[in-house]
Amino acid sequence: MRIIITVICCFIVLSTSAQKFKNADKYIEFVNKQQQNVTKAFLKYSKSISYVSKKNTTKKIQGNYNKLIAEINDAQKNIDSMPVFKIDSTHRDSVYRNSTSAYFKQYALLLSNTYNSVATLQATAEQSYSNMEVFLQTKAGADTKLKKLNELFYANTLKFANDNKIQDSTRKDIATKTIDEVLATEIYFKQVYLIFFKSYRQEQDIQNAIERKDVNDLKNSTKSLAKSAQNGEVSLDAMAPFNKDKSLITDCKDVLEFYKKETDEKIDPITDYFTAAQEFETVRSTFNRKQGHSGGEVKAYKKEVSKFNKALKKYNKTMNGVYIKRKGVLKKWDNAVHSFIDKNMPTL
Repeated sequence: MRIIITVICCFIVLSTSAQKFKNADKYIEFVNKQQQNVTKAFLKYSKSISYVSKKNTTKKIQGNYNKLIAEINDAQKNIDSMPVFKIDSTHRDSVYRNSTSAYFKQYALLLSNTYNSVATLQATAEQSYSNMEVFLQTKAGADTKLKKLNELFYANTLKFANDNKIQDSTRKDIATKTIDEVLATEIYFKQVYLIFFKSYRQEQDIQNAIERKDVNDLKNSTKSLAKSAQNGEVSLDAMAPFNKDKSLITDCKDVLEFYKKETDEKIDPITDYFTAAQEFETVRSTFNRKQGHSGGEVKAYKKEVSKFNKALKKYNKTMNGVYIKRKGVLKKWDNAVHSFIDKNMPTL
């Protein structure tokens, strides 16, 4: 008796499911709902790998990735469990269902290959300008591949709708439109961010030269930064706002202005200190090698000490001022980047 009841229940479920998709509109609606769920999860994951940030931790990226994979797996199961669409009493159409199932399989494959590569590149992007450029290009390339996959999905949906004489209102290529918006935002962001990052990396070269007390490298790095900051401003002046939003350009200019001022006003006190330190070390060594000193020698030595201390004081004041200003301008830039992405990346 229990077995009979189970069979009857299964029959009821299957009959209800078949009845649910008797209309082609409902069939498409159910399929599109699966894609919409996946697209929502994709946008969260995509945003976390669109740019390098302390907020986009490995744990957060992996969590968004896992949620996206879970949505794709759920969509795959839901599509595979759909009944074949009955055109009439004698004809059935399994092509649309099967093509949709293949779409989600290819989606998962694209994630495990291309998008995982993007996440890997993100971890080392800040190490060099070329790394950052490759990371941003690879992300845009992955989105372009997804766009083509979505276009194929839409073409299959459109064909199914046309074959079943569905009204135009049911046929909207939301996923492709969304990816187009993602790509447009990323392309613009890449242009501005690479202008910033080129000077940012060169300013780090200056910091490294200061740490090594390498005067020649410091001077060369200063020239390179001054040139890239100037060229960067020229490039930014030629760019139009993005969707009437020029905040990213404005804040990038602020960073470049800081770098220009640093090269114009702040490097000389640093190089002067290094020169003074080298000269004082020679004087100190000579002074200490001699056992007795005349009054004139002591007076001359004290004068050198005073000269060195003056250079050191100016150096410390300069370094402290640069540190505070750098910290503030980079924090403002980081906030601008987050604001731009949050404002312009699409949501569903």
